[in-house]
Amino acid sequence: MENASFMQCPRIIDAKIIDRYMMVVHFSNQESKVYDVRPLLEKEMFAPLRNIGFFRNFKIESGGYALVWNEEIDISEYELWKNGIPAHKEDGNVHKLFEKYAEKADSDKFDAVLARMPNVLPIEGDEI
Repeated sequence: MENASFMQCPRIIDAKIIDRYMMVVHFSNQESKVYDVRPLLEKEMFAPLRNIGFFRNFKIESGGYALVWNEEIDISEYELWKNGIPAHKEDGNVHKLFEKYAEKADSDKFDAVLARMPNVLPIEGDEI
């Protein structure tokens, strides 16, 4: 029997797209995570999400259990929680996630992305 706490994770309160296939998801425990959807796009089930217009048109399932695009496509709160990268200043992982993005984007666009994530603050010594 699996540990009950393993199956429980916070519910989705809000989610926003912050870049082409990246989103920030806010959970019921007041934490936020950045989730990169690109690995899922390799799976046939998620192929429609390659269309950026379709990708942007999601809803939060009643109760906060998933992000839903249609009857066939959803991403569970468990997947988003387990595989998302914490988006808070104490954890430098979110900054590592953006390093590749920052190399490709001009600084104004990078700053705009960070501005849409108010709980992501530069780590002391970072020059963003």
